[in-house]
Amino acid sequence: MDSVFPLLNLLAPLEYFCQFEYHKGDLLKRLGAADWNRFHHYAVHVRTLTHVETDQTSRLDPEAAAAMLFRHPFGSSLLPNLQEVYWTFSHEECTMFALAFMGPELDVLELGLGVSRTAAVDLLKCLAYRTPNLKDLGIGTDLRALHLSDVISSLISSLPNLERLHLPVYYQTEQIVRSIASRPKLKHLMIDWAYRCTYDESSMEPYFSPSFLPNLVTFNITTHVDACIDHFTSKEHCGKIEYLLLHCPTISLASDVKKVLAHVVPSCDQLAQLALMLYPQSGMGIEYMSFEDLEPLLACRGLEHLEIAGPSFVPPTASQIQQMGESWPALDILKLCQSPGPKVRLPMGMPVTMLPVFAKAFPEITYLALYLNEDRVQFDGELFPEHQFPKLRAIDLGLSPIPGGGHQNQEVGHYFASLCTDLPALNLGCDTAYPGTISEDVLRREPEWLQVEDAMELAMRTKAAVRKKLERMKAELSIAARS
Repeated sequence: MDSVFPLLNLLAPLEYFCQFEYHKGDLLKRLGAADWNRFHHYAVHVRTLTHVETDQTSRLDPEAAAAMLFRHPFGSSLLPNLQEVYWTFSHEECTMFALAFMGPELDVLELGLGVSRTAAVDLLKCLAYRTPNLKDLGIGTDLRALHLSDVISSLISSLPNLERLHLPVYYQTEQIVRSIASRPKLKHLMIDWAYRCTYDESSMEPYFSPSFLPNLVTFNITTHVDACIDHFTSKEHCGKIEYLLLHCPTISLASDVKKVLAHVVPSCDQLAQLALMLYPQSGMGIEYMSFEDLEPLLACRGLEHLEIAGPSFVPPTASQIQQMGESWPALDILKLCQSPGPKVRLPMGMPVTMLPVFAKAFPEITYLALYLNEDRVQFDGELFPEHQFPKLRAIDLGLSPIPGGGHQNQEVGHYFASLCTDLPALNLGCDTAYPGTISEDVLRREPEWLQVEDAMELAMRTKAAVRKKLERMKAELSIAARS
């Protein structure tokens, strides 16, 4: 169900719940047996509830919720079989109203807290008593971690069955980390990351108890080199981790990345997805990384997703790309620094002629993100070259300049299309975590990239028509041979 309003309308007009002060008598008269039977008939079938508040959304009065619960004849929960709630709050008064729909059967709860600190604290305090069996908890907010640390740590500690936890950026205070480590069934820990100028603004705790790690399958944290070495000391500590995201804003040397990987790879032998977010703390940061810095990762044969953000990646040689492909045969997503951070003075782009090498090395890839240089395209008109991307769905060029300097836009588009069996999406720009503003040079390229995209589409239509014609000719020859 995508809103709570239709449920309320089963009992009374919506304004009775929004303007309870003026309609209290009317609402109480309406809450009779027939109304509750009608409501309950539908309520028992609701398993999932989503409610998103905006400036235009009606504001629900918490006193109306109290009146409903007091007169509800079917137990303490309005929706007794509700298992999942996704509620985004914008109105202070609605936080307490929402509690009326949450009960002990709830498994999944995701909250967007766009309200004051006081309203958020009051809501989170009440949840432990109404939703003791939660397995999946997600919280999103712009409130500082120090303001909610006490109440969130208490909530986490009260949930013995918690298996998945998703927290906002920098919600890694000592209290929260300690409560997380006390959850024996937790398998998926995701703490959002984002670039901030002040790394320690929330008194972050980068260390997690080694005894907590063995059950984890997903581990997304902000940390530093020493903490990584402590965490990834042995297979016994983190042998079940499949997805690992490390936000390391204090790493300033590429050799430190290699050191971290040298500990991660042998300890996490089930690793399938790795993301290294290396956008730097103010005044620090890695400018360049190279293939040599990733060498420990070559032993990770089951890798399916690799993402590195922040520095500029020194273009690998053809043999190095091939070595990566042989080491990661199942790689599906590869993102190699397509948007170098503003600390990188002279980004080193990949020659566009390396794309066929990637196509040969990674036949399973569906998403490829690279930073290209301005080398000219040498396109000979061949739309069916030997090496193509058979499964590519998107190519992400981040903040790349246009090969050929904007003078070969049609050729660039035709060249990209020639390397793909199906038209991929062309993604440009940077993600929301990019630490800085996009330069005027990058913005000026947008119309030219649109020309490249148009040329890709035209070439791909031509390619599809030729392929269809060849298939028809092959079928005709086959019929002629049989006759």
